[in-house]
Amino acid sequence: MLRQLPHILKTAGLALGLLAMSTICSVPVAQERQEVTLDQALAISRELVSNGNFFEALEILEVLQPELPNNDSVQFLTGIAALNASHAEHLSLEEKRELLQLAIRNFHSMLARNPSLTRVRLELARSFFLNEQDILAKRHFETVLASDVHPNVAANIRRFLNVIEARRRWTTHFGFALAPDTNVNSVPEDRAIFISLFPGAPPLRFEGEPTKSGVGIKVWGGGEYNFPIGERTRLRVGTSLSRTEYPSHEFDSTSIEAYAGPKWRIGNSSDFSLLASVRRQISGGGTSYSYAGIRTEWSRRMSDKLSLSSNFSYYHKAATGSSAKGPTKSISLTANYFIRPTMRLALTVGEADERQLGSLRNSYKQPNADLSFTYATPLGVTMSIGANYSKTNYKGPWIQFTPEDVPRKDETVEYRASIFRPGYTMAGFSPRLEYVYSRRESNAQGGDFKRKRVEFSFVRQF
Repeated sequence: MLRQLPHILKTAGLALGLLAMSTICSVPVAQERQEVTLDQALAISRELVSNGNFFEALEILEVLQPELPNNDSVQFLTGIAALNASHAEHLSLEEKRELLQLAIRNFHSMLARNPSLTRVRLELARSFFLNEQDILAKRHFETVLASDVHPNVAANIRRFLNVIEARRRWTTHFGFALAPDTNVNSVPEDRAIFISLFPGAPPLRFEGEPTKSGVGIKVWGGGEYNFPIGERTRLRVGTSLSRTEYPSHEFDSTSIEAYAGPKWRIGNSSDFSLLASVRRQISGGGTSYSYAGIRTEWSRRMSDKLSLSSNFSYYHKAATGSSAKGPTKSISLTANYFIRPTMRLALTVGEADERQLGSLRNSYKQPNADLSFTYATPLGVTMSIGANYSKTNYKGPWIQFTPEDVPRKDETVEYRASIFRPGYTMAGFSPRLEYVYSRRESNAQGGDFKRKRVEFSFVRQF
């Protein structure tokens, strides 16, 4: 038995719209009170949208929303009507923004329940684009491109992406997390180290206890502005800050960076940046390091499903209150591949190289690799798993710690898994739970450790 929706006519304008539709939908119209079924009201809304009567459709859909919560048809029609109504010339900028936010909320709700809805994702990307939320628009446009869409649709998306690159000025990021750690000071599992104080002396036993961090708080953020200095050239100026704090403050850390430099657009699918950068890292124990140097960033979309990026950095590192200093450099190459629009694979390979002048013990090379897989499930839950491997080859012996004074070698493996629901948002942020397990094996005493940590963070997914 069909439910009925009383008092659906809210304005005289809407009444006229229903009167015009009554012959199509066989809905009897009364002057003061209208009794129609939900199915009939939905059909009227769909016809109004098809005929370009977006505001009239929105008035019906506003009443249908509480009657049919999380209904795909109601939410899609609401999103389409609001998106198209935002083009009306008589609207103020604030009114246009309100309509676009209405469209975004409805498309976002649908995608949170079913991430495989390509048409909905495309309309969400358009809504973000018109609302000038270019970072989010770009993310969803690129996901749609991986869906094997019609060539004409793909061409239109590429035009949107080119406009985004041409007009983008400000970019910002922010996040925070709660992060307990079971072994924040990386004490080895056997907790014992044997050291001979001088040749021929019996080794002495030293023990350490793993330190549980308590619940740490991590906050990070930053911003960047792109000054146009040519048709395909921008001047990037930006800064970033991260802070981790624990109850004891012994393992607190702060990192600050500022950078500036040109960015060139190469063709329609590549970017290259050359940046001068200064960084400062401060630990709770009082040690701080300063970095000054350059870094480069390159990215290229190889196809609708595959993109590549590369980073290179070269810094001069100096420790405050110490003579320790020297060059440090790193290079990496990352490939991102969409297996399907809801499945993404990422692989990064690289190497870090640090030299401390006058100390082979603290100079090393570290090849590393990282692999991750992300899946937006049909249940509205996004899951991610990943692994990281690194091998640190020190250039000198760790006397009394390594056997026969051979150079130290470490192998570190990290496994991580995370889960979050994009449908639950607070001010545009979704909560995410991540578990990380790390293990290091070393030929140096005290170099082995195992640690587990959990991070409860808030991320901007949509």
